[in-house]
Amino acid sequence: MDLLWAVLYASVVAVEIIFVLLVIILTMLGLHLLRMFLTAVTGNNSKPLEASSQVEEEQKYDTSNKILSDVTEIRSKISQIELDVLKIKQAVSVLQVKIESLESKQDATLSELSRGVLGPCLKMKPWPWELDF
Repeated sequence: MDLLWAVLYASVVAVEIIFVLLVIILTMLGLHLLRMFLTAVTGNNSKPLEASSQVEEEQKYDTSNKILSDVTEIRSKISQIELDVLKIKQAVSVLQVKIESLESKQDATLSELSRGVLGPCLKMKPWPWELDF
């Protein structure tokens, strides 16, 4: 009896299985078309999470490039400042040498003046209030 029933209804079961498979395939195709339509409406962004992560990654890349360029610019400014400091130190040392030579010339001039002009004055008598009693 079971075998007879299987033979009689085999074609019906096969048609039902084919119908179920057809419904599944059409549903998948419809969902795919709907997804394509919706992504076309929203701007061809089929993977929004990947796109947003890609945008974040590009922003991070741009930020890191800007930071690197800022760092190189700061380093070049620091090296320029160091060169300026060295130039200033050299100028200060040159000025110190000139000041020392001027001071020695001034001391020599003062000693010559004191010998020439003050020499006779030193031989004079002191003021009365400068005398020791």
